[in-house]
Amino acid sequence: SLSKLRNLHTLNVSFTEFNRHGLEIIAEDLPCLEVLDISCTEINDISPLKKCKNRLKSLSMYNLQLHKNSDPIGVVSELVHLIHLDVSNDASRESIITSVATERFQVPEYLSKYEINPGLVSLDVSGAADVAPCVVESFLDKHTKLTFFGLALTSISEYEMFQPESNSYRSHPDFKVSGESSEAQIMESLRRYLPRSAYMQKALFKLFNLSQGTEVPREDIIKLVLPAMKSHPKILSVQMAATACLYNLTRGYIGIKIHPVMLSRCVDLTLTAME
Repeated sequence: SLSKLRNLHTLNVSFTEFNRHGLEIIAEDLPCLEVLDISCTEINDISPLKKCKNRLKSLSMYNLQLHKNSDPIGVVSELVHLIHLDVSNDASRESIITSVATERFQVPEYLSKYEINPGLVSLDVSGAADVAPCVVESFLDKHTKLTFFGLALTSISEYEMFQPESNSYRSHPDFKVSGESSEAQIMESLRRYLPRSAYMQKALFKLFNLSQGTEVPREDIIKLVLPAMKSHPKILSVQMAATACLYNLTRGYIGIKIHPVMLSRCVDLTLTAME
């Protein structure tokens, strides 16, 4: 069993039937655990993680549904060494385990607690409800170590502070944001969320709009579109959006300047999509 792996440093139980009882066991019996991914599991209460509060550095909880009375924000606030936190969701659908007694992680409330988890380097709140710009800005002011902010499937990514022309954005050259409101955000989303079809569909749809005026070869973007097509062959919305993007990125004289091997991959995946 997992409890015997006492030297385990990293544990990923995402997309399994792992539950609260299992969480209690690993929190108690794995003294070296620092990195934990419990995304899309049956866990509805993360309070056992309080036993890991002095060692847990990375916590991923993508698409987790939590009991409304379990105080997940309070638990996360006690993880004093946390540097990576993923509380993202698919905004387009509810988890199969959701019920009236559960809810998603409340991002607006979390971001309003400006002093929480000051050591964060990476925070992903993709799929979150709207949060006032002033709240987001105050949170970022208190988290100067942050180098990645996940904002896919949110309107937060559209805020002026996250646009390339923003003074705030330019002052952090290493600060990366995922989202759909700029080319840089879209490319970051395509890199980070490859297994998530809803994220790919939205990013590719926005990329199609942005790429309509393309006049120069962009193999860097094509290299991000192709894996999305390959990873979701049965998802029609992803295939249609990706194929449309490839058309914009390879049409006319632009295609002449693209390496034949790259064009061949584009053709192969497009034909596969048409099947």
